[in-house]
Amino acid sequence: MPVFFAAATSGAAAEWVGESPGEIASSEAPSSSAGANAPALKAATPGSFTFILEASREVPKRTLHPKRATIGLRVPDHAVALALLEELGEPILSCTLQLPGDDAPLTDPYEIRERLEHLVDLVIDGGWCGTEPTTVIDMTDGVSLVRAGKGDPARVGL
Repeated sequence: MPVFFAAATSGAAAEWVGESPGEIASSEAPSSSAGANAPALKAATPGSFTFILEASREVPKRTLHPKRATIGLRVPDHAVALALLEELGEPILSCTLQLPGDDAPLTDPYEIRERLEHLVDLVIDGGWCGTEPTTVIDMTDGVSLVRAGKGDPARVGL
């Protein structure tokens, strides 16, 4: 099964991570707009996209975009993330690792371990994932391109 990451994008700090995009259409899921966008989500997942969706009332406020009640949905195709979610058996919360004062997110597992191993309980080395950002698609009011990135917007009809 694909993994989904749902993140409050453009300034918020958290990502929801679960086993499938369909999970967000459930009554306890983070998005209230996923069902209406299911065909486009299925067409582009798994892949290098982040989809901005309206958040449901179940989403903790601290995980939302600071000015909009939105989350981001991410469905990568990564074996380590899949294995982690399969082992946990439930969604998790995640975020992009960009430390204060850094110009870019940390992506090198060796550097992450070197800088953070004494501050966190666990560092999982999932290998090099690259630095190209995802393509961001806003699905809160139609379908529009927010940021071009690694994913091909044609997969969602743009």
